Amino acid sequence: MLGPASLKPSKAEEMRDGLKNFYSVIKDSDRYIRFCFITGVSKFSRVSIFSDLNNLEDISLQPEMGALCGYTEKELTGTFHERLDGVDIDTLREWYNGYSFLGKDRVYNPFDVLLFLKKRQYGNYWFESATPSFLIKLLYQNKVYIPDLSHIEIDQGLLSGFDLARLLPEAVLFQSGYLTVKSVETLAPGQRIFTLDYPNQEVRVSLNMHLLDYFTSGAAVTGSLRLKMSKALKLREMDKIQVLIQSLFSSIPWEWYTAGDLDRYEGYYASVLYAFLASLGLDLHPEESTSHGRADLVLKTDQTIYVMEFKVVEILGDGKKAIDQIREKRYHDAYVQAGKDVILVGIDFSRKERNIVGFAFEAA
Repeated sequence: MLGPASLKPSKAEEMRDGLKNFYSVIKDSDRYIRFCFITGVSKFSRVSIFSDLNNLEDISLQPEMGALCGYTEKELTGTFHERLDGVDIDTLREWYNGYSFLGKDRVYNPFDVLLFLKKRQYGNYWFESATPSFLIKLLYQNKVYIPDLSHIEIDQGLLSGFDLARLLPEAVLFQSGYLTVKSVETLAPGQRIFTLDYPNQEVRVSLNMHLLDYFTSGAAVTGSLRLKMSKALKLREMDKIQVLIQSLFSSIPWEWYTAGDLDRYEGYYASVLYAFLASLGLDLHPEESTSHGRADLVLKTDQTIYVMEFKVVEILGDGKKAIDQIREKRYHDAYVQAGKDVILVGIDFSRKERNIVGFAFEAA
């Protein structure tokens, strides 16, 4: 991927000019080329790269090409049926399927599928093939609200654009494969709104693990906290959950705050907590809509549904105002008939302490 302009603009421009020279050679050889197919990570527009090769047709989101670069369900079960004995297809689908390029079928990541069939165990194979440090820094610099990554709305022009002077995190996430098309809404002829989401469990868990390690002091600390949190949520050990979240924020280096304005960025606290929980592979629903408003976060386990509300306070808090809001807005009503225990959780973050100063929970 071309480097971010915010880090090394001169280097990015140098790489751009090199690519432009390369593509101009293809243009000059046009009479010798019957078919040319170019694939890669980023699509470049408004950056003069393709000015000398201006007869390309972008097929990224053409429905008839939607299954060109992935395995459909039919192709998977038909071609690899002898190797799928004993494999839970639902789990395989949850981990590696989900990419949508507007075709009738969502497709599996072929890199993941082939390695899974070879090793017979689930892993973050595609994600481990490269470290998305550039992308993580881009999300951080733009103060992207991490819970929103599971529901981003963007118009088609911005989705397919790439401008070195103004890199849009949403477009880069899509073009690099970390988000995919969830749905499309046509507003008027030529006007379509795309809703983006994580394609599958591998990307959701892995990206949030990298975000969490970037936010905090590293994988050694967060890895231990992740294991303890999984157990505490399963056993509904609320006091331990509070301590673990406090430990998470305590692991954030002080320099993160002194070097910027994170203490004034309210979405930061929710973003760190969301990345932490999402890295566990949990069933999370940020900004879950109800008839009375939106709960900040709903977490669903096999036996329990946690309805969470966050508040950012100056100094002190007890979490009770957040609980009161849940009850007043009746955020939990939609879940009380689900056959699971429902727990209301209120969390207060302090700008001064840069940690949890209030934690309350009640049965619905």
